[in-house]
Amino acid sequence: MKKFIFVILIFAGFNSVLAQKSGYGIGIMLGEQTGLSGKYWLNSENSLTGGLAWSFGENEAIYIHSNYVWHDNNLIKMQNGSLPVYYGVGVSLGFAEKSRINIRIPLGVNYQFPTNPIDIFVEIVPQLGIVPSSSFGVGGAIGIRYFFQ
Repeated sequence: MKKFIFVILIFAGFNSVLAQKSGYGIGIMLGEQTGLSGKYWLNSENSLTGGLAWSFGENEAIYIHSNYVWHDNNLIKMQNGSLPVYYGVGVSLGFAEKSRINIRIPLGVNYQFPTNPIDIFVEIVPQLGIVPSSSFGVGGAIGIRYFFQ
């Protein structure tokens, strides 16, 4: 894990393009759920995010999720980089003994470095289970992504 982050940071040092508000990024997320994270910018304020991850909670399963996300770039002002607050809506599919479908509401902050194509995010995600039965849960994750143009 440390080697992966080190390689990403070294590679990012050779690229001086601010790429977090365009293109697509891939990386990892740790938390409830833990796995791969992706982001595709539609414009400077909207993106599609997704993940392929494992849940270690009560309902252990492999999950695929996708969200439509809005970013407020003006709420928190930074001297270096930017720290947009984001919120969105999405769906997750859980594959286990009993498959699950959840509605997700991701809420988080996303630090975007001023000269490297990397972002770091922290999010909390209330979820409403709709299949196989109604339920409510909260997940969360921290993560890092590298962006390509």
